[in-house]
Amino acid sequence: MFSLKRLFAFLLFPLFLAGCAKQECVPPSPEAPAANVPSAYEFAAEIYDWFDLTTMPLDESDARETPEGTYYRVNSAVYPELSSLSALRERVEAVFSPDIAEALFSLSPDHYRDIGGKLYALPGARGTNIYLLDKTVTAEPVDDAHWTVTLTFWADYTAYTQNIGPLGQLYHTPVATVGYSQRVLDYERQADGQWRFTSFCPSDALDLEADTVFTFTYDLDTFDNTDFDAYSDLQLVLYLLHADGAYAEAPSDLLYRRFIERPEDLLKLLTMLDTSPYSNAYPYVDAVTAGPGCHAAWLSLDEQAEFLAALDSCQPETEAEQAVLERMRTAYEDTREDAYYAPFCMVADGQYLTLGPQEGAFPWGHTLREVSRETGGGDGFGTVYTVDCGVLTLRYNATEESGEFLYLIDSSTPGVRTIAGVGVGDTEEGILAVYPTASFTPDWDGSCDAWVYPGDGEMLGCHIAFCVEDGQVVRIVMEHLPC
Repeated sequence: MFSLKRLFAFLLFPLFLAGCAKQECVPPSPEAPAANVPSAYEFAAEIYDWFDLTTMPLDESDARETPEGTYYRVNSAVYPELSSLSALRERVEAVFSPDIAEALFSLSPDHYRDIGGKLYALPGARGTNIYLLDKTVTAEPVDDAHWTVTLTFWADYTAYTQNIGPLGQLYHTPVATVGYSQRVLDYERQADGQWRFTSFCPSDALDLEADTVFTFTYDLDTFDNTDFDAYSDLQLVLYLLHADGAYAEAPSDLLYRRFIERPEDLLKLLTMLDTSPYSNAYPYVDAVTAGPGCHAAWLSLDEQAEFLAALDSCQPETEAEQAVLERMRTAYEDTREDAYYAPFCMVADGQYLTLGPQEGAFPWGHTLREVSRETGGGDGFGTVYTVDCGVLTLRYNATEESGEFLYLIDSSTPGVRTIAGVGVGDTEEGILAVYPTASFTPDWDGSCDAWVYPGDGEMLGCHIAFCVEDGQVVRIVMEHLPC
């Protein structure tokens, strides 16, 4: 199996093959191949494509009818040196070993032919691999007479399946194929002193069966049923390439935890993504690579310290790794500033809910499970909805003018905590260590004593009530009251 370590090594200086001017694509000299090996590959790939993928440029004004079909003369303005079949064969044999050269001419014996002493061709093209996004190429010396050229073919294709929802509504489910496969070509000095490719492959030879290519279906059950813990690191990162909203929550949390456990491994993997063609195709790759930093900013102070320690433990080996590390740190610092002004956020099962206006309709992009619902009046908020989500009870109202506004989050479930890290089961001492301005209120809601932390500034009218019994938090209520 191909190792990620090797992949990271040759992706440091990727060459994105967008084609090159013909005069620049010259075979390297036997004396100094190093500088020209990537260019020699492009030169050879163009020739290989004339047989496997397409046809040489043609002059359609010069046509010849034959029993095999209509031949057109190869455009002499583009390739004046390739005016005959023998000249074309000479070019092929100068670039490829005899077995490859013979195989190319055998692919379609009638593809090219001389007519009246000039080179003509039957037009034709098979079409490129629709799953291929791009390819990168690097070369490494084996010895004085042998180089290897490693091609990485990057997959990126999204299809949509049509589905009917439980209420008969039509919706489309995205199915994304991403990842990469590789081929290693041999470039060797022959007995006559010339360098030739002794192995080769088509220019779009993406292997969809490679164990580094994955297909993900982002349907309504994905975030409930997908066993992300069983994903490899590469699979997890590539899943996030097309995930958003609820589809990204659990895997983003897992990516963060894996970074904490193995920061240098994950840094290399995120750097691979950052230096791949995906970073050109999708600007939001930056958000994936910076993800652990954004995630850490919303955690407890102890967890943030753990993240910073993981950052500091990384020893980047390249400028590309250093850039990703700095992006992650900047994302943490910027998001932490935002988090400072959002203390009225509850964390449950890896999901973050903050009081106030919400985007979209319930459950606002989260994987909240509605157990029951009640409708009633609510303290100046008009008609409100009380929704039991199992671990949380929520109250919100909805209007056409302002959308949905969440004004109460209530939970007695162990593990549920505030954004600052105080959760059900913690002690009164723990409350005051994080919320020193909290005040004790006996019989707070008629059923329990509570430590109440008030909001100020934009959050004036909000509070967090930590209901306690025998010195422990048994319930947390976040509430936004009308002023």
